[in-house]
Amino acid sequence: MKRTMLQPSIKTFRLLACCMLMLTVFACGKKDPKLVILEGELIGLGNDTLHLYGDDKLYPNIDTIPATEGKFKARLHADTLVSVRLLLPDGTEHPLYLKPGDHIQLKGSVDETQDITVYGNPDNDALTEFLQSMAGPGTYSVQARQERAETFIKEHPNSLASLYVLEKYFVLSPEPDYERIRKLIGYLSSEMRDRPYTTGLSAQLKELGETGEGRMITLFSLPGADGKLITRGTFRSKYLLVHFWASWDSLSTAGLGMYRRIYKKEKKNDDFAMLGISLDIDSLKWRERMERDTLEWYQGCDLKGWHSEPVENMAIQRLPANLLLNPYGRVEGRDLSEQAIADKLEKAREEKERREKNATRLKTRQTTIRKKTSSH
Repeated sequence: MKRTMLQPSIKTFRLLACCMLMLTVFACGKKDPKLVILEGELIGLGNDTLHLYGDDKLYPNIDTIPATEGKFKARLHADTLVSVRLLLPDGTEHPLYLKPGDHIQLKGSVDETQDITVYGNPDNDALTEFLQSMAGPGTYSVQARQERAETFIKEHPNSLASLYVLEKYFVLSPEPDYERIRKLIGYLSSEMRDRPYTTGLSAQLKELGETGEGRMITLFSLPGADGKLITRGTFRSKYLLVHFWASWDSLSTAGLGMYRRIYKKEKKNDDFAMLGISLDIDSLKWRERMERDTLEWYQGCDLKGWHSEPVENMAIQRLPANLLLNPYGRVEGRDLSEQAIADKLEKAREEKERREKNATRLKTRQTTIRKKTSSH
């Protein structure tokens, strides 16, 4: 009797166990819909570490990717098609595009980062082919590069790669043509124009028109190297030379010598001050560079990179950059050379001397008039 009663229980248990096993296998085999595999090999990378970060808020993560003998494989997650940057150990960046379900393949060398190839979805494929074509004959002049870049944007209006090409060949060019940039934005699809980078760029172009020579910049703030807040009021009644730099940008660090010379020449000028604003996101590297290059004037950094408030407010599009503000916050010039800065400061001194002479004459005249009046 007992045996008969146990028989169904054992069968039931076995059936349940079988069902659980099948569910477990099904669950383990179920594919993560947001999973992205990034796999690659970089000759010369060794056992170093890569970092991956998003270009905008659509990918807020900062991922650390370790390598073994130059090879790496990472399991990432993306909610939609996103634009990211792969940061190499030497500070070089390479653009990537990730979409749920992608298996991205990257190959190249850390010594020849311009030849890195990335495949795995249409955006990566298109950009890789474009960058390879730019290394071919007839693409060495700025005009030729921009012509090819414009053609690429027109032919790929719905590709994130077009946003990178727009930035690299037009926005960050030594002498950007802002009207042409506005026109190129118009070639993009509505989806690409609505991406965070494009809307931000359009806003900056608008601000640039409001921060050109003769415009006013009266408010900004950021933490200083000593931890105290730096604002426009810190430099009340002074001409202020604001220059933008970063420890990871070779052009701006190479140009720091110019600002050292200006500071040495003008440090006793009570009507003039200097402020260096760094786009660093690593406090240690920022401070090491300040100490190495002996940057004795005011320095500030909020560790937000290109998203720093002064960078956005002053419509800074590239490094290095500078603005000269008069005591009232009016922009006297942008991206000035050392000689141009010297000329403007000399003109300011002459104007001050003229005002002082006029004030002295007026005071003398008033004194004379008072004496004549009192004598009568």
